[in-house]
Amino acid sequence: MGHGRRRNHQRRAQPRLAVHVRRRPGASHCRGGRGRAEHPPATTPTAAAAIQPPLVPPQPPATCRCASERHENVDVEAAAAHQQQPDSTEAPFSAFATRSKQLIVLGAASASVFAPLSMQVYLPSLTELVSDFGVSRSAVNLTVSVYMIFMAISPMLIGGLADVVGRRPAMLACFAIYMVSCVMIALCHTYKELMGFRILQSIGASPTIAIASAVVADIVTSAERGSYAALVALPVIFAPTLGPVIGGLLTQYLGWRSIFWFLLIAGAFTFVMIAVFFPETCRYIVGDASAKPPRRYRSVAQMVQKAQQARPEWTQSSADEKARLRGQHSVRRTTYLSLTAALRILLTRERFCLLFYVGLIFAGFQAIATELPTQFKAIYGYDSVMIGIMYLPLAGGAMISTAVFGKQMNRNFQKYAARAGINLEAGQEVDMNRVNVERARLEITVAPLLISTAGIVCWGWVLEKKTSIAAPCVLLFFMGVGLNGVMATTNALLMDISQSQAGAVMAASNLTRCALGAVASAAIQTMIDKMGLGWTYVVFGVVFFAFSPMMALHFYRGHHMRMQAKARADRARDKDAPLAPEAAMVQAAAVDAVVNATTAIPLVEIKSRDGKDEKQ
Repeated sequence: MGHGRRRNHQRRAQPRLAVHVRRRPGASHCRGGRGRAEHPPATTPTAAAAIQPPLVPPQPPATCRCASERHENVDVEAAAAHQQQPDSTEAPFSAFATRSKQLIVLGAASASVFAPLSMQVYLPSLTELVSDFGVSRSAVNLTVSVYMIFMAISPMLIGGLADVVGRRPAMLACFAIYMVSCVMIALCHTYKELMGFRILQSIGASPTIAIASAVVADIVTSAERGSYAALVALPVIFAPTLGPVIGGLLTQYLGWRSIFWFLLIAGAFTFVMIAVFFPETCRYIVGDASAKPPRRYRSVAQMVQKAQQARPEWTQSSADEKARLRGQHSVRRTTYLSLTAALRILLTRERFCLLFYVGLIFAGFQAIATELPTQFKAIYGYDSVMIGIMYLPLAGGAMISTAVFGKQMNRNFQKYAARAGINLEAGQEVDMNRVNVERARLEITVAPLLISTAGIVCWGWVLEKKTSIAAPCVLLFFMGVGLNGVMATTNALLMDISQSQAGAVMAASNLTRCALGAVASAAIQTMIDKMGLGWTYVVFGVVFFAFSPMMALHFYRGHHMRMQAKARADRARDKDAPLAPEAAMVQAAAVDAVVNATTAIPLVEIKSRDGKDEKQ
């Protein structure tokens, strides 16, 4: 008996593995204070050496193992339930109130209007430019093509820098360049000056689209990002509809130079509003914006108001967020990485398919917008003012799409987050690795994509048959709904999966849109001459359908590809510590072995009536 007590004492002194063990069917149950248990088979020295459980503090012997297991189940369930509850003391994703976020995103979206507006407002004045500068129509058209080329390239340069130097300085620098170019174009007298300053104007205006999307990623969580992303996508559709109207009116009554004086006034007003009210939102600079930003990043309103008191429970969160993001950047490589970030994003497999297909959809819209003035003048005899008015149904459809698909994206994301067991009521940004956000966003894309495809196929035949003007107006409305819906959902997805590089990823999206849009604009007239209006736009519909597997691939395999890319990035980051993965594998194998051995052979400790340990 003494020998048995000594062995029991040695067993209690050994550390135990805190693993829940399910009893074997047929094992004896404890009744009262006594019971019987089977002798565990002996463990070989080799197996004992291979199984080294992690050290934990020794537990006091339980009176009954069954009762101990029941208490463990209750504790584990209570801990799991506690983890699912939101932590009210944890800082929200952004310190900005809902009203402030709406105003900030609205200001950023308003600033992004200038890029497409400056291109479209210029089109009604091309005839006057031919006579004023004494050049051919093709030479004047080249100024439009060059503008689109730099509209595709410049966001790749400045959009990546905005992820490092901040949104506010980048936005102010863009508008400073834009205003200078407007003045120089309005005063130029030679064709070379016109070409050069149009390039400068494109460099100044184009990056605002990428910066506006990056602002949304800075301050809005994925759960509510749908509505804001739809608002930011609206200028891409809305500006081309208003540009021809404004340009036609100004050219007809005040001359083509008045267009650029108008753009100068609008740009100067926007510059002042940004300088006075627009705060810095880049999380690399200000974190969650709960603390006072550095002086050089403050707006005029922040400088003149009373000293901003940092919320003490959020200040550390803001500092941690800034430290985490700063740790992702090498100071010596910041400029290089920011300039090449968009290109590297474009070349990744999990993003290229999505970006290319969205570029195809935009190319179809650009083909319609480019030929609309020519066809409406030839078929219906409209002048430049009436042609500009015909763009308004497109704008109306885009506005309806913003309201409808934005809310639908939010509801669908909440559904997928609930499936992953994520509570969105705490106002926190969720871990995108846990949510299949690709399906959550692209499910909403199906409806607008079908509307866009059907609309563009019908568009050519309606014009070829010279139907009533009501038919083209209805089709323009639905194509506005479809195109803006596709742009909004894909922009939200891109911001979800590339939040830390939102400026760069939207620059890559802008590159594919502008490049494919330029190709469509250059080829549309030749296609119409050879195939006719009806079959030309049928070709665009066939292209949409033929390349739809690229979108389907992202829908079904996008989350898996993103997880594979993350695993590759983690391995590359840990290449300096090659033993870490091996150590993790060894530890995992040891834990599995312990769990298997303990599950197969439950250990039962029994106390005798007199309180002394017994071994049976």
